[in-house]
Amino acid sequence: MKENKLQLHAMEVRREALKEHKIYIYRMPSHLKDFLGKVKPIKEYDWTGTVIKKVVILNFPGVLFAFGKVYQISGNDNIWFVSMEESNVELLKIRTIEWIKKSYEDNFNEKFPYDLDGDWGKCECVSMDTLYRYEALMYGLLPKYYGYRLTQKPIRMDTLGCELNFTLVMTDGTDTELITSPIFLGRKNQEAFISENIEEIVTDEETYYTDQPFSYYLDIRLKKCIDEEYYTLHTTLHTRIWTGYSIINKNTGKNYLSGKQSTKVYLCRDSKYYNHVQPVYFEIDVKRGKKEKAWWCDCADSCFLELEQIDIQEILEQNQAVRNFEMNGHALIITKFLKNYVSRGAGLPERKEMWERITECFPELTPRQPLNEIHIIGKTILTTAKEVEDEEGISEELQFPNIAINKKGYLYNGNCNRIIFYVASNNPVIQSAFQEMLQSLLRVSFSNHNIVQINGKEVQIVFVKNQFSGMLPCINRKTHEKEREEELRKIFGDDKRNTLKLAAIDMLDFRLKKYSNLKDIDPKYFIRNKLAKMGVMTQFIDGSVVDGMEKETVYRNKDFLSRLKNTVEDLVFAGGFYSPLMYEDKKYFIHEMDCIVGFGRISDLNNGKIFGMTLIKDGAMFIRLYNDEERWFSIPEMCQRLDRELLKKVNFIGCKASVLADGIKQWFLRTINELTCIHKKVVCFIDCASRNQLKLAKNADFKKCMETELFIHKENLTLIRFNTTDEVPSAHTLDDKKPYNRISGVYQSEYRRNTFYLVHKRSDIKAPKASLTKLMLPSKPLYLQTVAEIDIVTSQETLFSYYAELTFDLMSMPLTASPQTLTPLPLYLLKRLTEYIIAENGKDMTRQELEENEATQERRSYNKREFMGKIKRRF
Repeated sequence: MKENKLQLHAMEVRREALKEHKIYIYRMPSHLKDFLGKVKPIKEYDWTGTVIKKVVILNFPGVLFAFGKVYQISGNDNIWFVSMEESNVELLKIRTIEWIKKSYEDNFNEKFPYDLDGDWGKCECVSMDTLYRYEALMYGLLPKYYGYRLTQKPIRMDTLGCELNFTLVMTDGTDTELITSPIFLGRKNQEAFISENIEEIVTDEETYYTDQPFSYYLDIRLKKCIDEEYYTLHTTLHTRIWTGYSIINKNTGKNYLSGKQSTKVYLCRDSKYYNHVQPVYFEIDVKRGKKEKAWWCDCADSCFLELEQIDIQEILEQNQAVRNFEMNGHALIITKFLKNYVSRGAGLPERKEMWERITECFPELTPRQPLNEIHIIGKTILTTAKEVEDEEGISEELQFPNIAINKKGYLYNGNCNRIIFYVASNNPVIQSAFQEMLQSLLRVSFSNHNIVQINGKEVQIVFVKNQFSGMLPCINRKTHEKEREEELRKIFGDDKRNTLKLAAIDMLDFRLKKYSNLKDIDPKYFIRNKLAKMGVMTQFIDGSVVDGMEKETVYRNKDFLSRLKNTVEDLVFAGGFYSPLMYEDKKYFIHEMDCIVGFGRISDLNNGKIFGMTLIKDGAMFIRLYNDEERWFSIPEMCQRLDRELLKKVNFIGCKASVLADGIKQWFLRTINELTCIHKKVVCFIDCASRNQLKLAKNADFKKCMETELFIHKENLTLIRFNTTDEVPSAHTLDDKKPYNRISGVYQSEYRRNTFYLVHKRSDIKAPKASLTKLMLPSKPLYLQTVAEIDIVTSQETLFSYYAELTFDLMSMPLTASPQTLTPLPLYLLKRLTEYIIAENGKDMTRQELEENEATQERRSYNKREFMGKIKRRF
């Protein structure tokens, strides 16, 4: 078999590569810096520096990057902004004082009392390598510098048959975006064109994307990877779909802004003071405002809009994709909460070609060399029913021969002596399919009163009538909820000791677009929360897609069977079942009495700070939360304990960062040291996304953590940092024949023996052909495989590749319906708690959410009576 290689989309930025590049810097005058320091405590003036930064970038030629805070300027040798051209300092002085005075007098209704005249210095021309030591400056400047160079001429794309002209986007962060003019697609032959004039709108009735054109956008980031000594420049090609309807309806007053998620507005306009300033986009985040004002944005953006006399409401009211405003300005809008925000749509051909064009544009930078794939025996723990037909006692039960299943039947070794699988559906075909899928996964046959034995545990399947998953009306909701809870208690509420209860519930998926205006009567969170209190773990499946179908037709519906398998497998893992391959394959040197641990943040979809650890020992799975009881709970036990009081105790959303980090460090070390005292081998996975709270997961600290005295029995411990953050570059393999989501492998870093890059295939995701571009498939997102980076620290350095393979196989174990990258089983278990936290927090809908829901109903038009009738027929 030919060895495959992985090309990371990253280039080394060495100091010597910057010597020949000249740039202008301007240092902030000391008296202006002193003034900004004095007014910082004044609430209305804290954002003054940020406003000036935005105005300077918009109106002065070639300004790439600027600091907006005094502490940033002071920490970078008073450098205020960096420009490709020498700026007119006198004009800058006049305009800056004018902006500050106006802002002060508008806020305080009195004459400006400060004198900001004096010597404002001049711009300095320097070599870029002299700025290399300013780390904060480099992270902001270099992506914009290389982005600026890409905007200077069109990029020819042979795979698309056209040229792409990029425009720089200025954001408050250090990352850089470049976007093209909107692309409009024709319906008949799916041809695409990029309008030379951005104001040109297609009016032909046969157009495909008239109101929602898309743009290619290039994301450029500067990072320091754990296996690199230098800065690396990462580039990724995406697409974005623009909103083509009014966000605020001028006639009816309806407001489609969200109060939680920002609507992004990209503004582009000519300079007030120069004729030759290259246009850039400014990103403004807008949310739903109070009653007196339809929209809201932060103070800096609000003041910036006021100074530049940009009417954001007039832009939001326009009913077209490209929205025009004064001074030859235009705006583009993304409404993320309405799912128009697509960042994964670029095809493989254009992504690969864009990487080649970028490397050609920057010959002074060194692209990372393709990584070698390490040899893996038995890369996957999946098989199909066809391959296991000869196994004794199950040949008649494997009804789905082409669905990927586990190689060995799942086992249970938890504390419960009895496990009950409830199937709540009125459709006998779904009941039958669930039973047969469960039999396939567990390698059992439910014949004697639907009861079997697994590992000495009694496993039973029970079918119940589903009269409880219909809609919850808003009128008299409390009464309906009380009646519904009684219904649930009659079915599931029996207090059977030492029993694990798992329920698959057939109900409409209210997340679908056609049901979106009914989401306020969605009973999912209510049912999940109430059943969790009764000790029942739940998974939901929408069986309406196969209503009325014969059994043979359903069993040939691969999409539904794939969703059914994910539901069953999710439920199996939620209950604590495990794959025996974890211990049977001795190449990993993991035995039953060794333990596998995971640490990470648990999302509550509300920016909460909840942290937990999981433990897998002898197949049994446990969890504990930071600041909770110092003992391990099974996942069903933890879900049953969840209530508002516990969530308030373990959520550190308002805690000072340094205090939280210190507390988590001590808790983590205490837990790990306890385990290494008991077990000869402890393998701990750390989610890199939590490194700001667990500081030892940061690059420099993680490399040296085994050299410290933090851990008592280091000889028993292996730490694996799992990273899918934006620090990991996008990539493609050099195998041109494989389609999306069908490539897998473990690739070793060329610089560091214990760093690996994992690409995992998804057997349950449809894979478009590798030759398809976004222009060929405009209406569907092309899901990309995300590269996972792992870094391993252990006293057994000869086992690096074994631990990489262990991670790869642990990523295969928890198959879910999510299209996202799979995570290793210990970290996946933390994610399982998220849906129960949401159910506990999401029982009551706020007035604002109800208003947003009403606005969404107005936007989406279909025959509501038809769907309400469908719901009543099913339940």
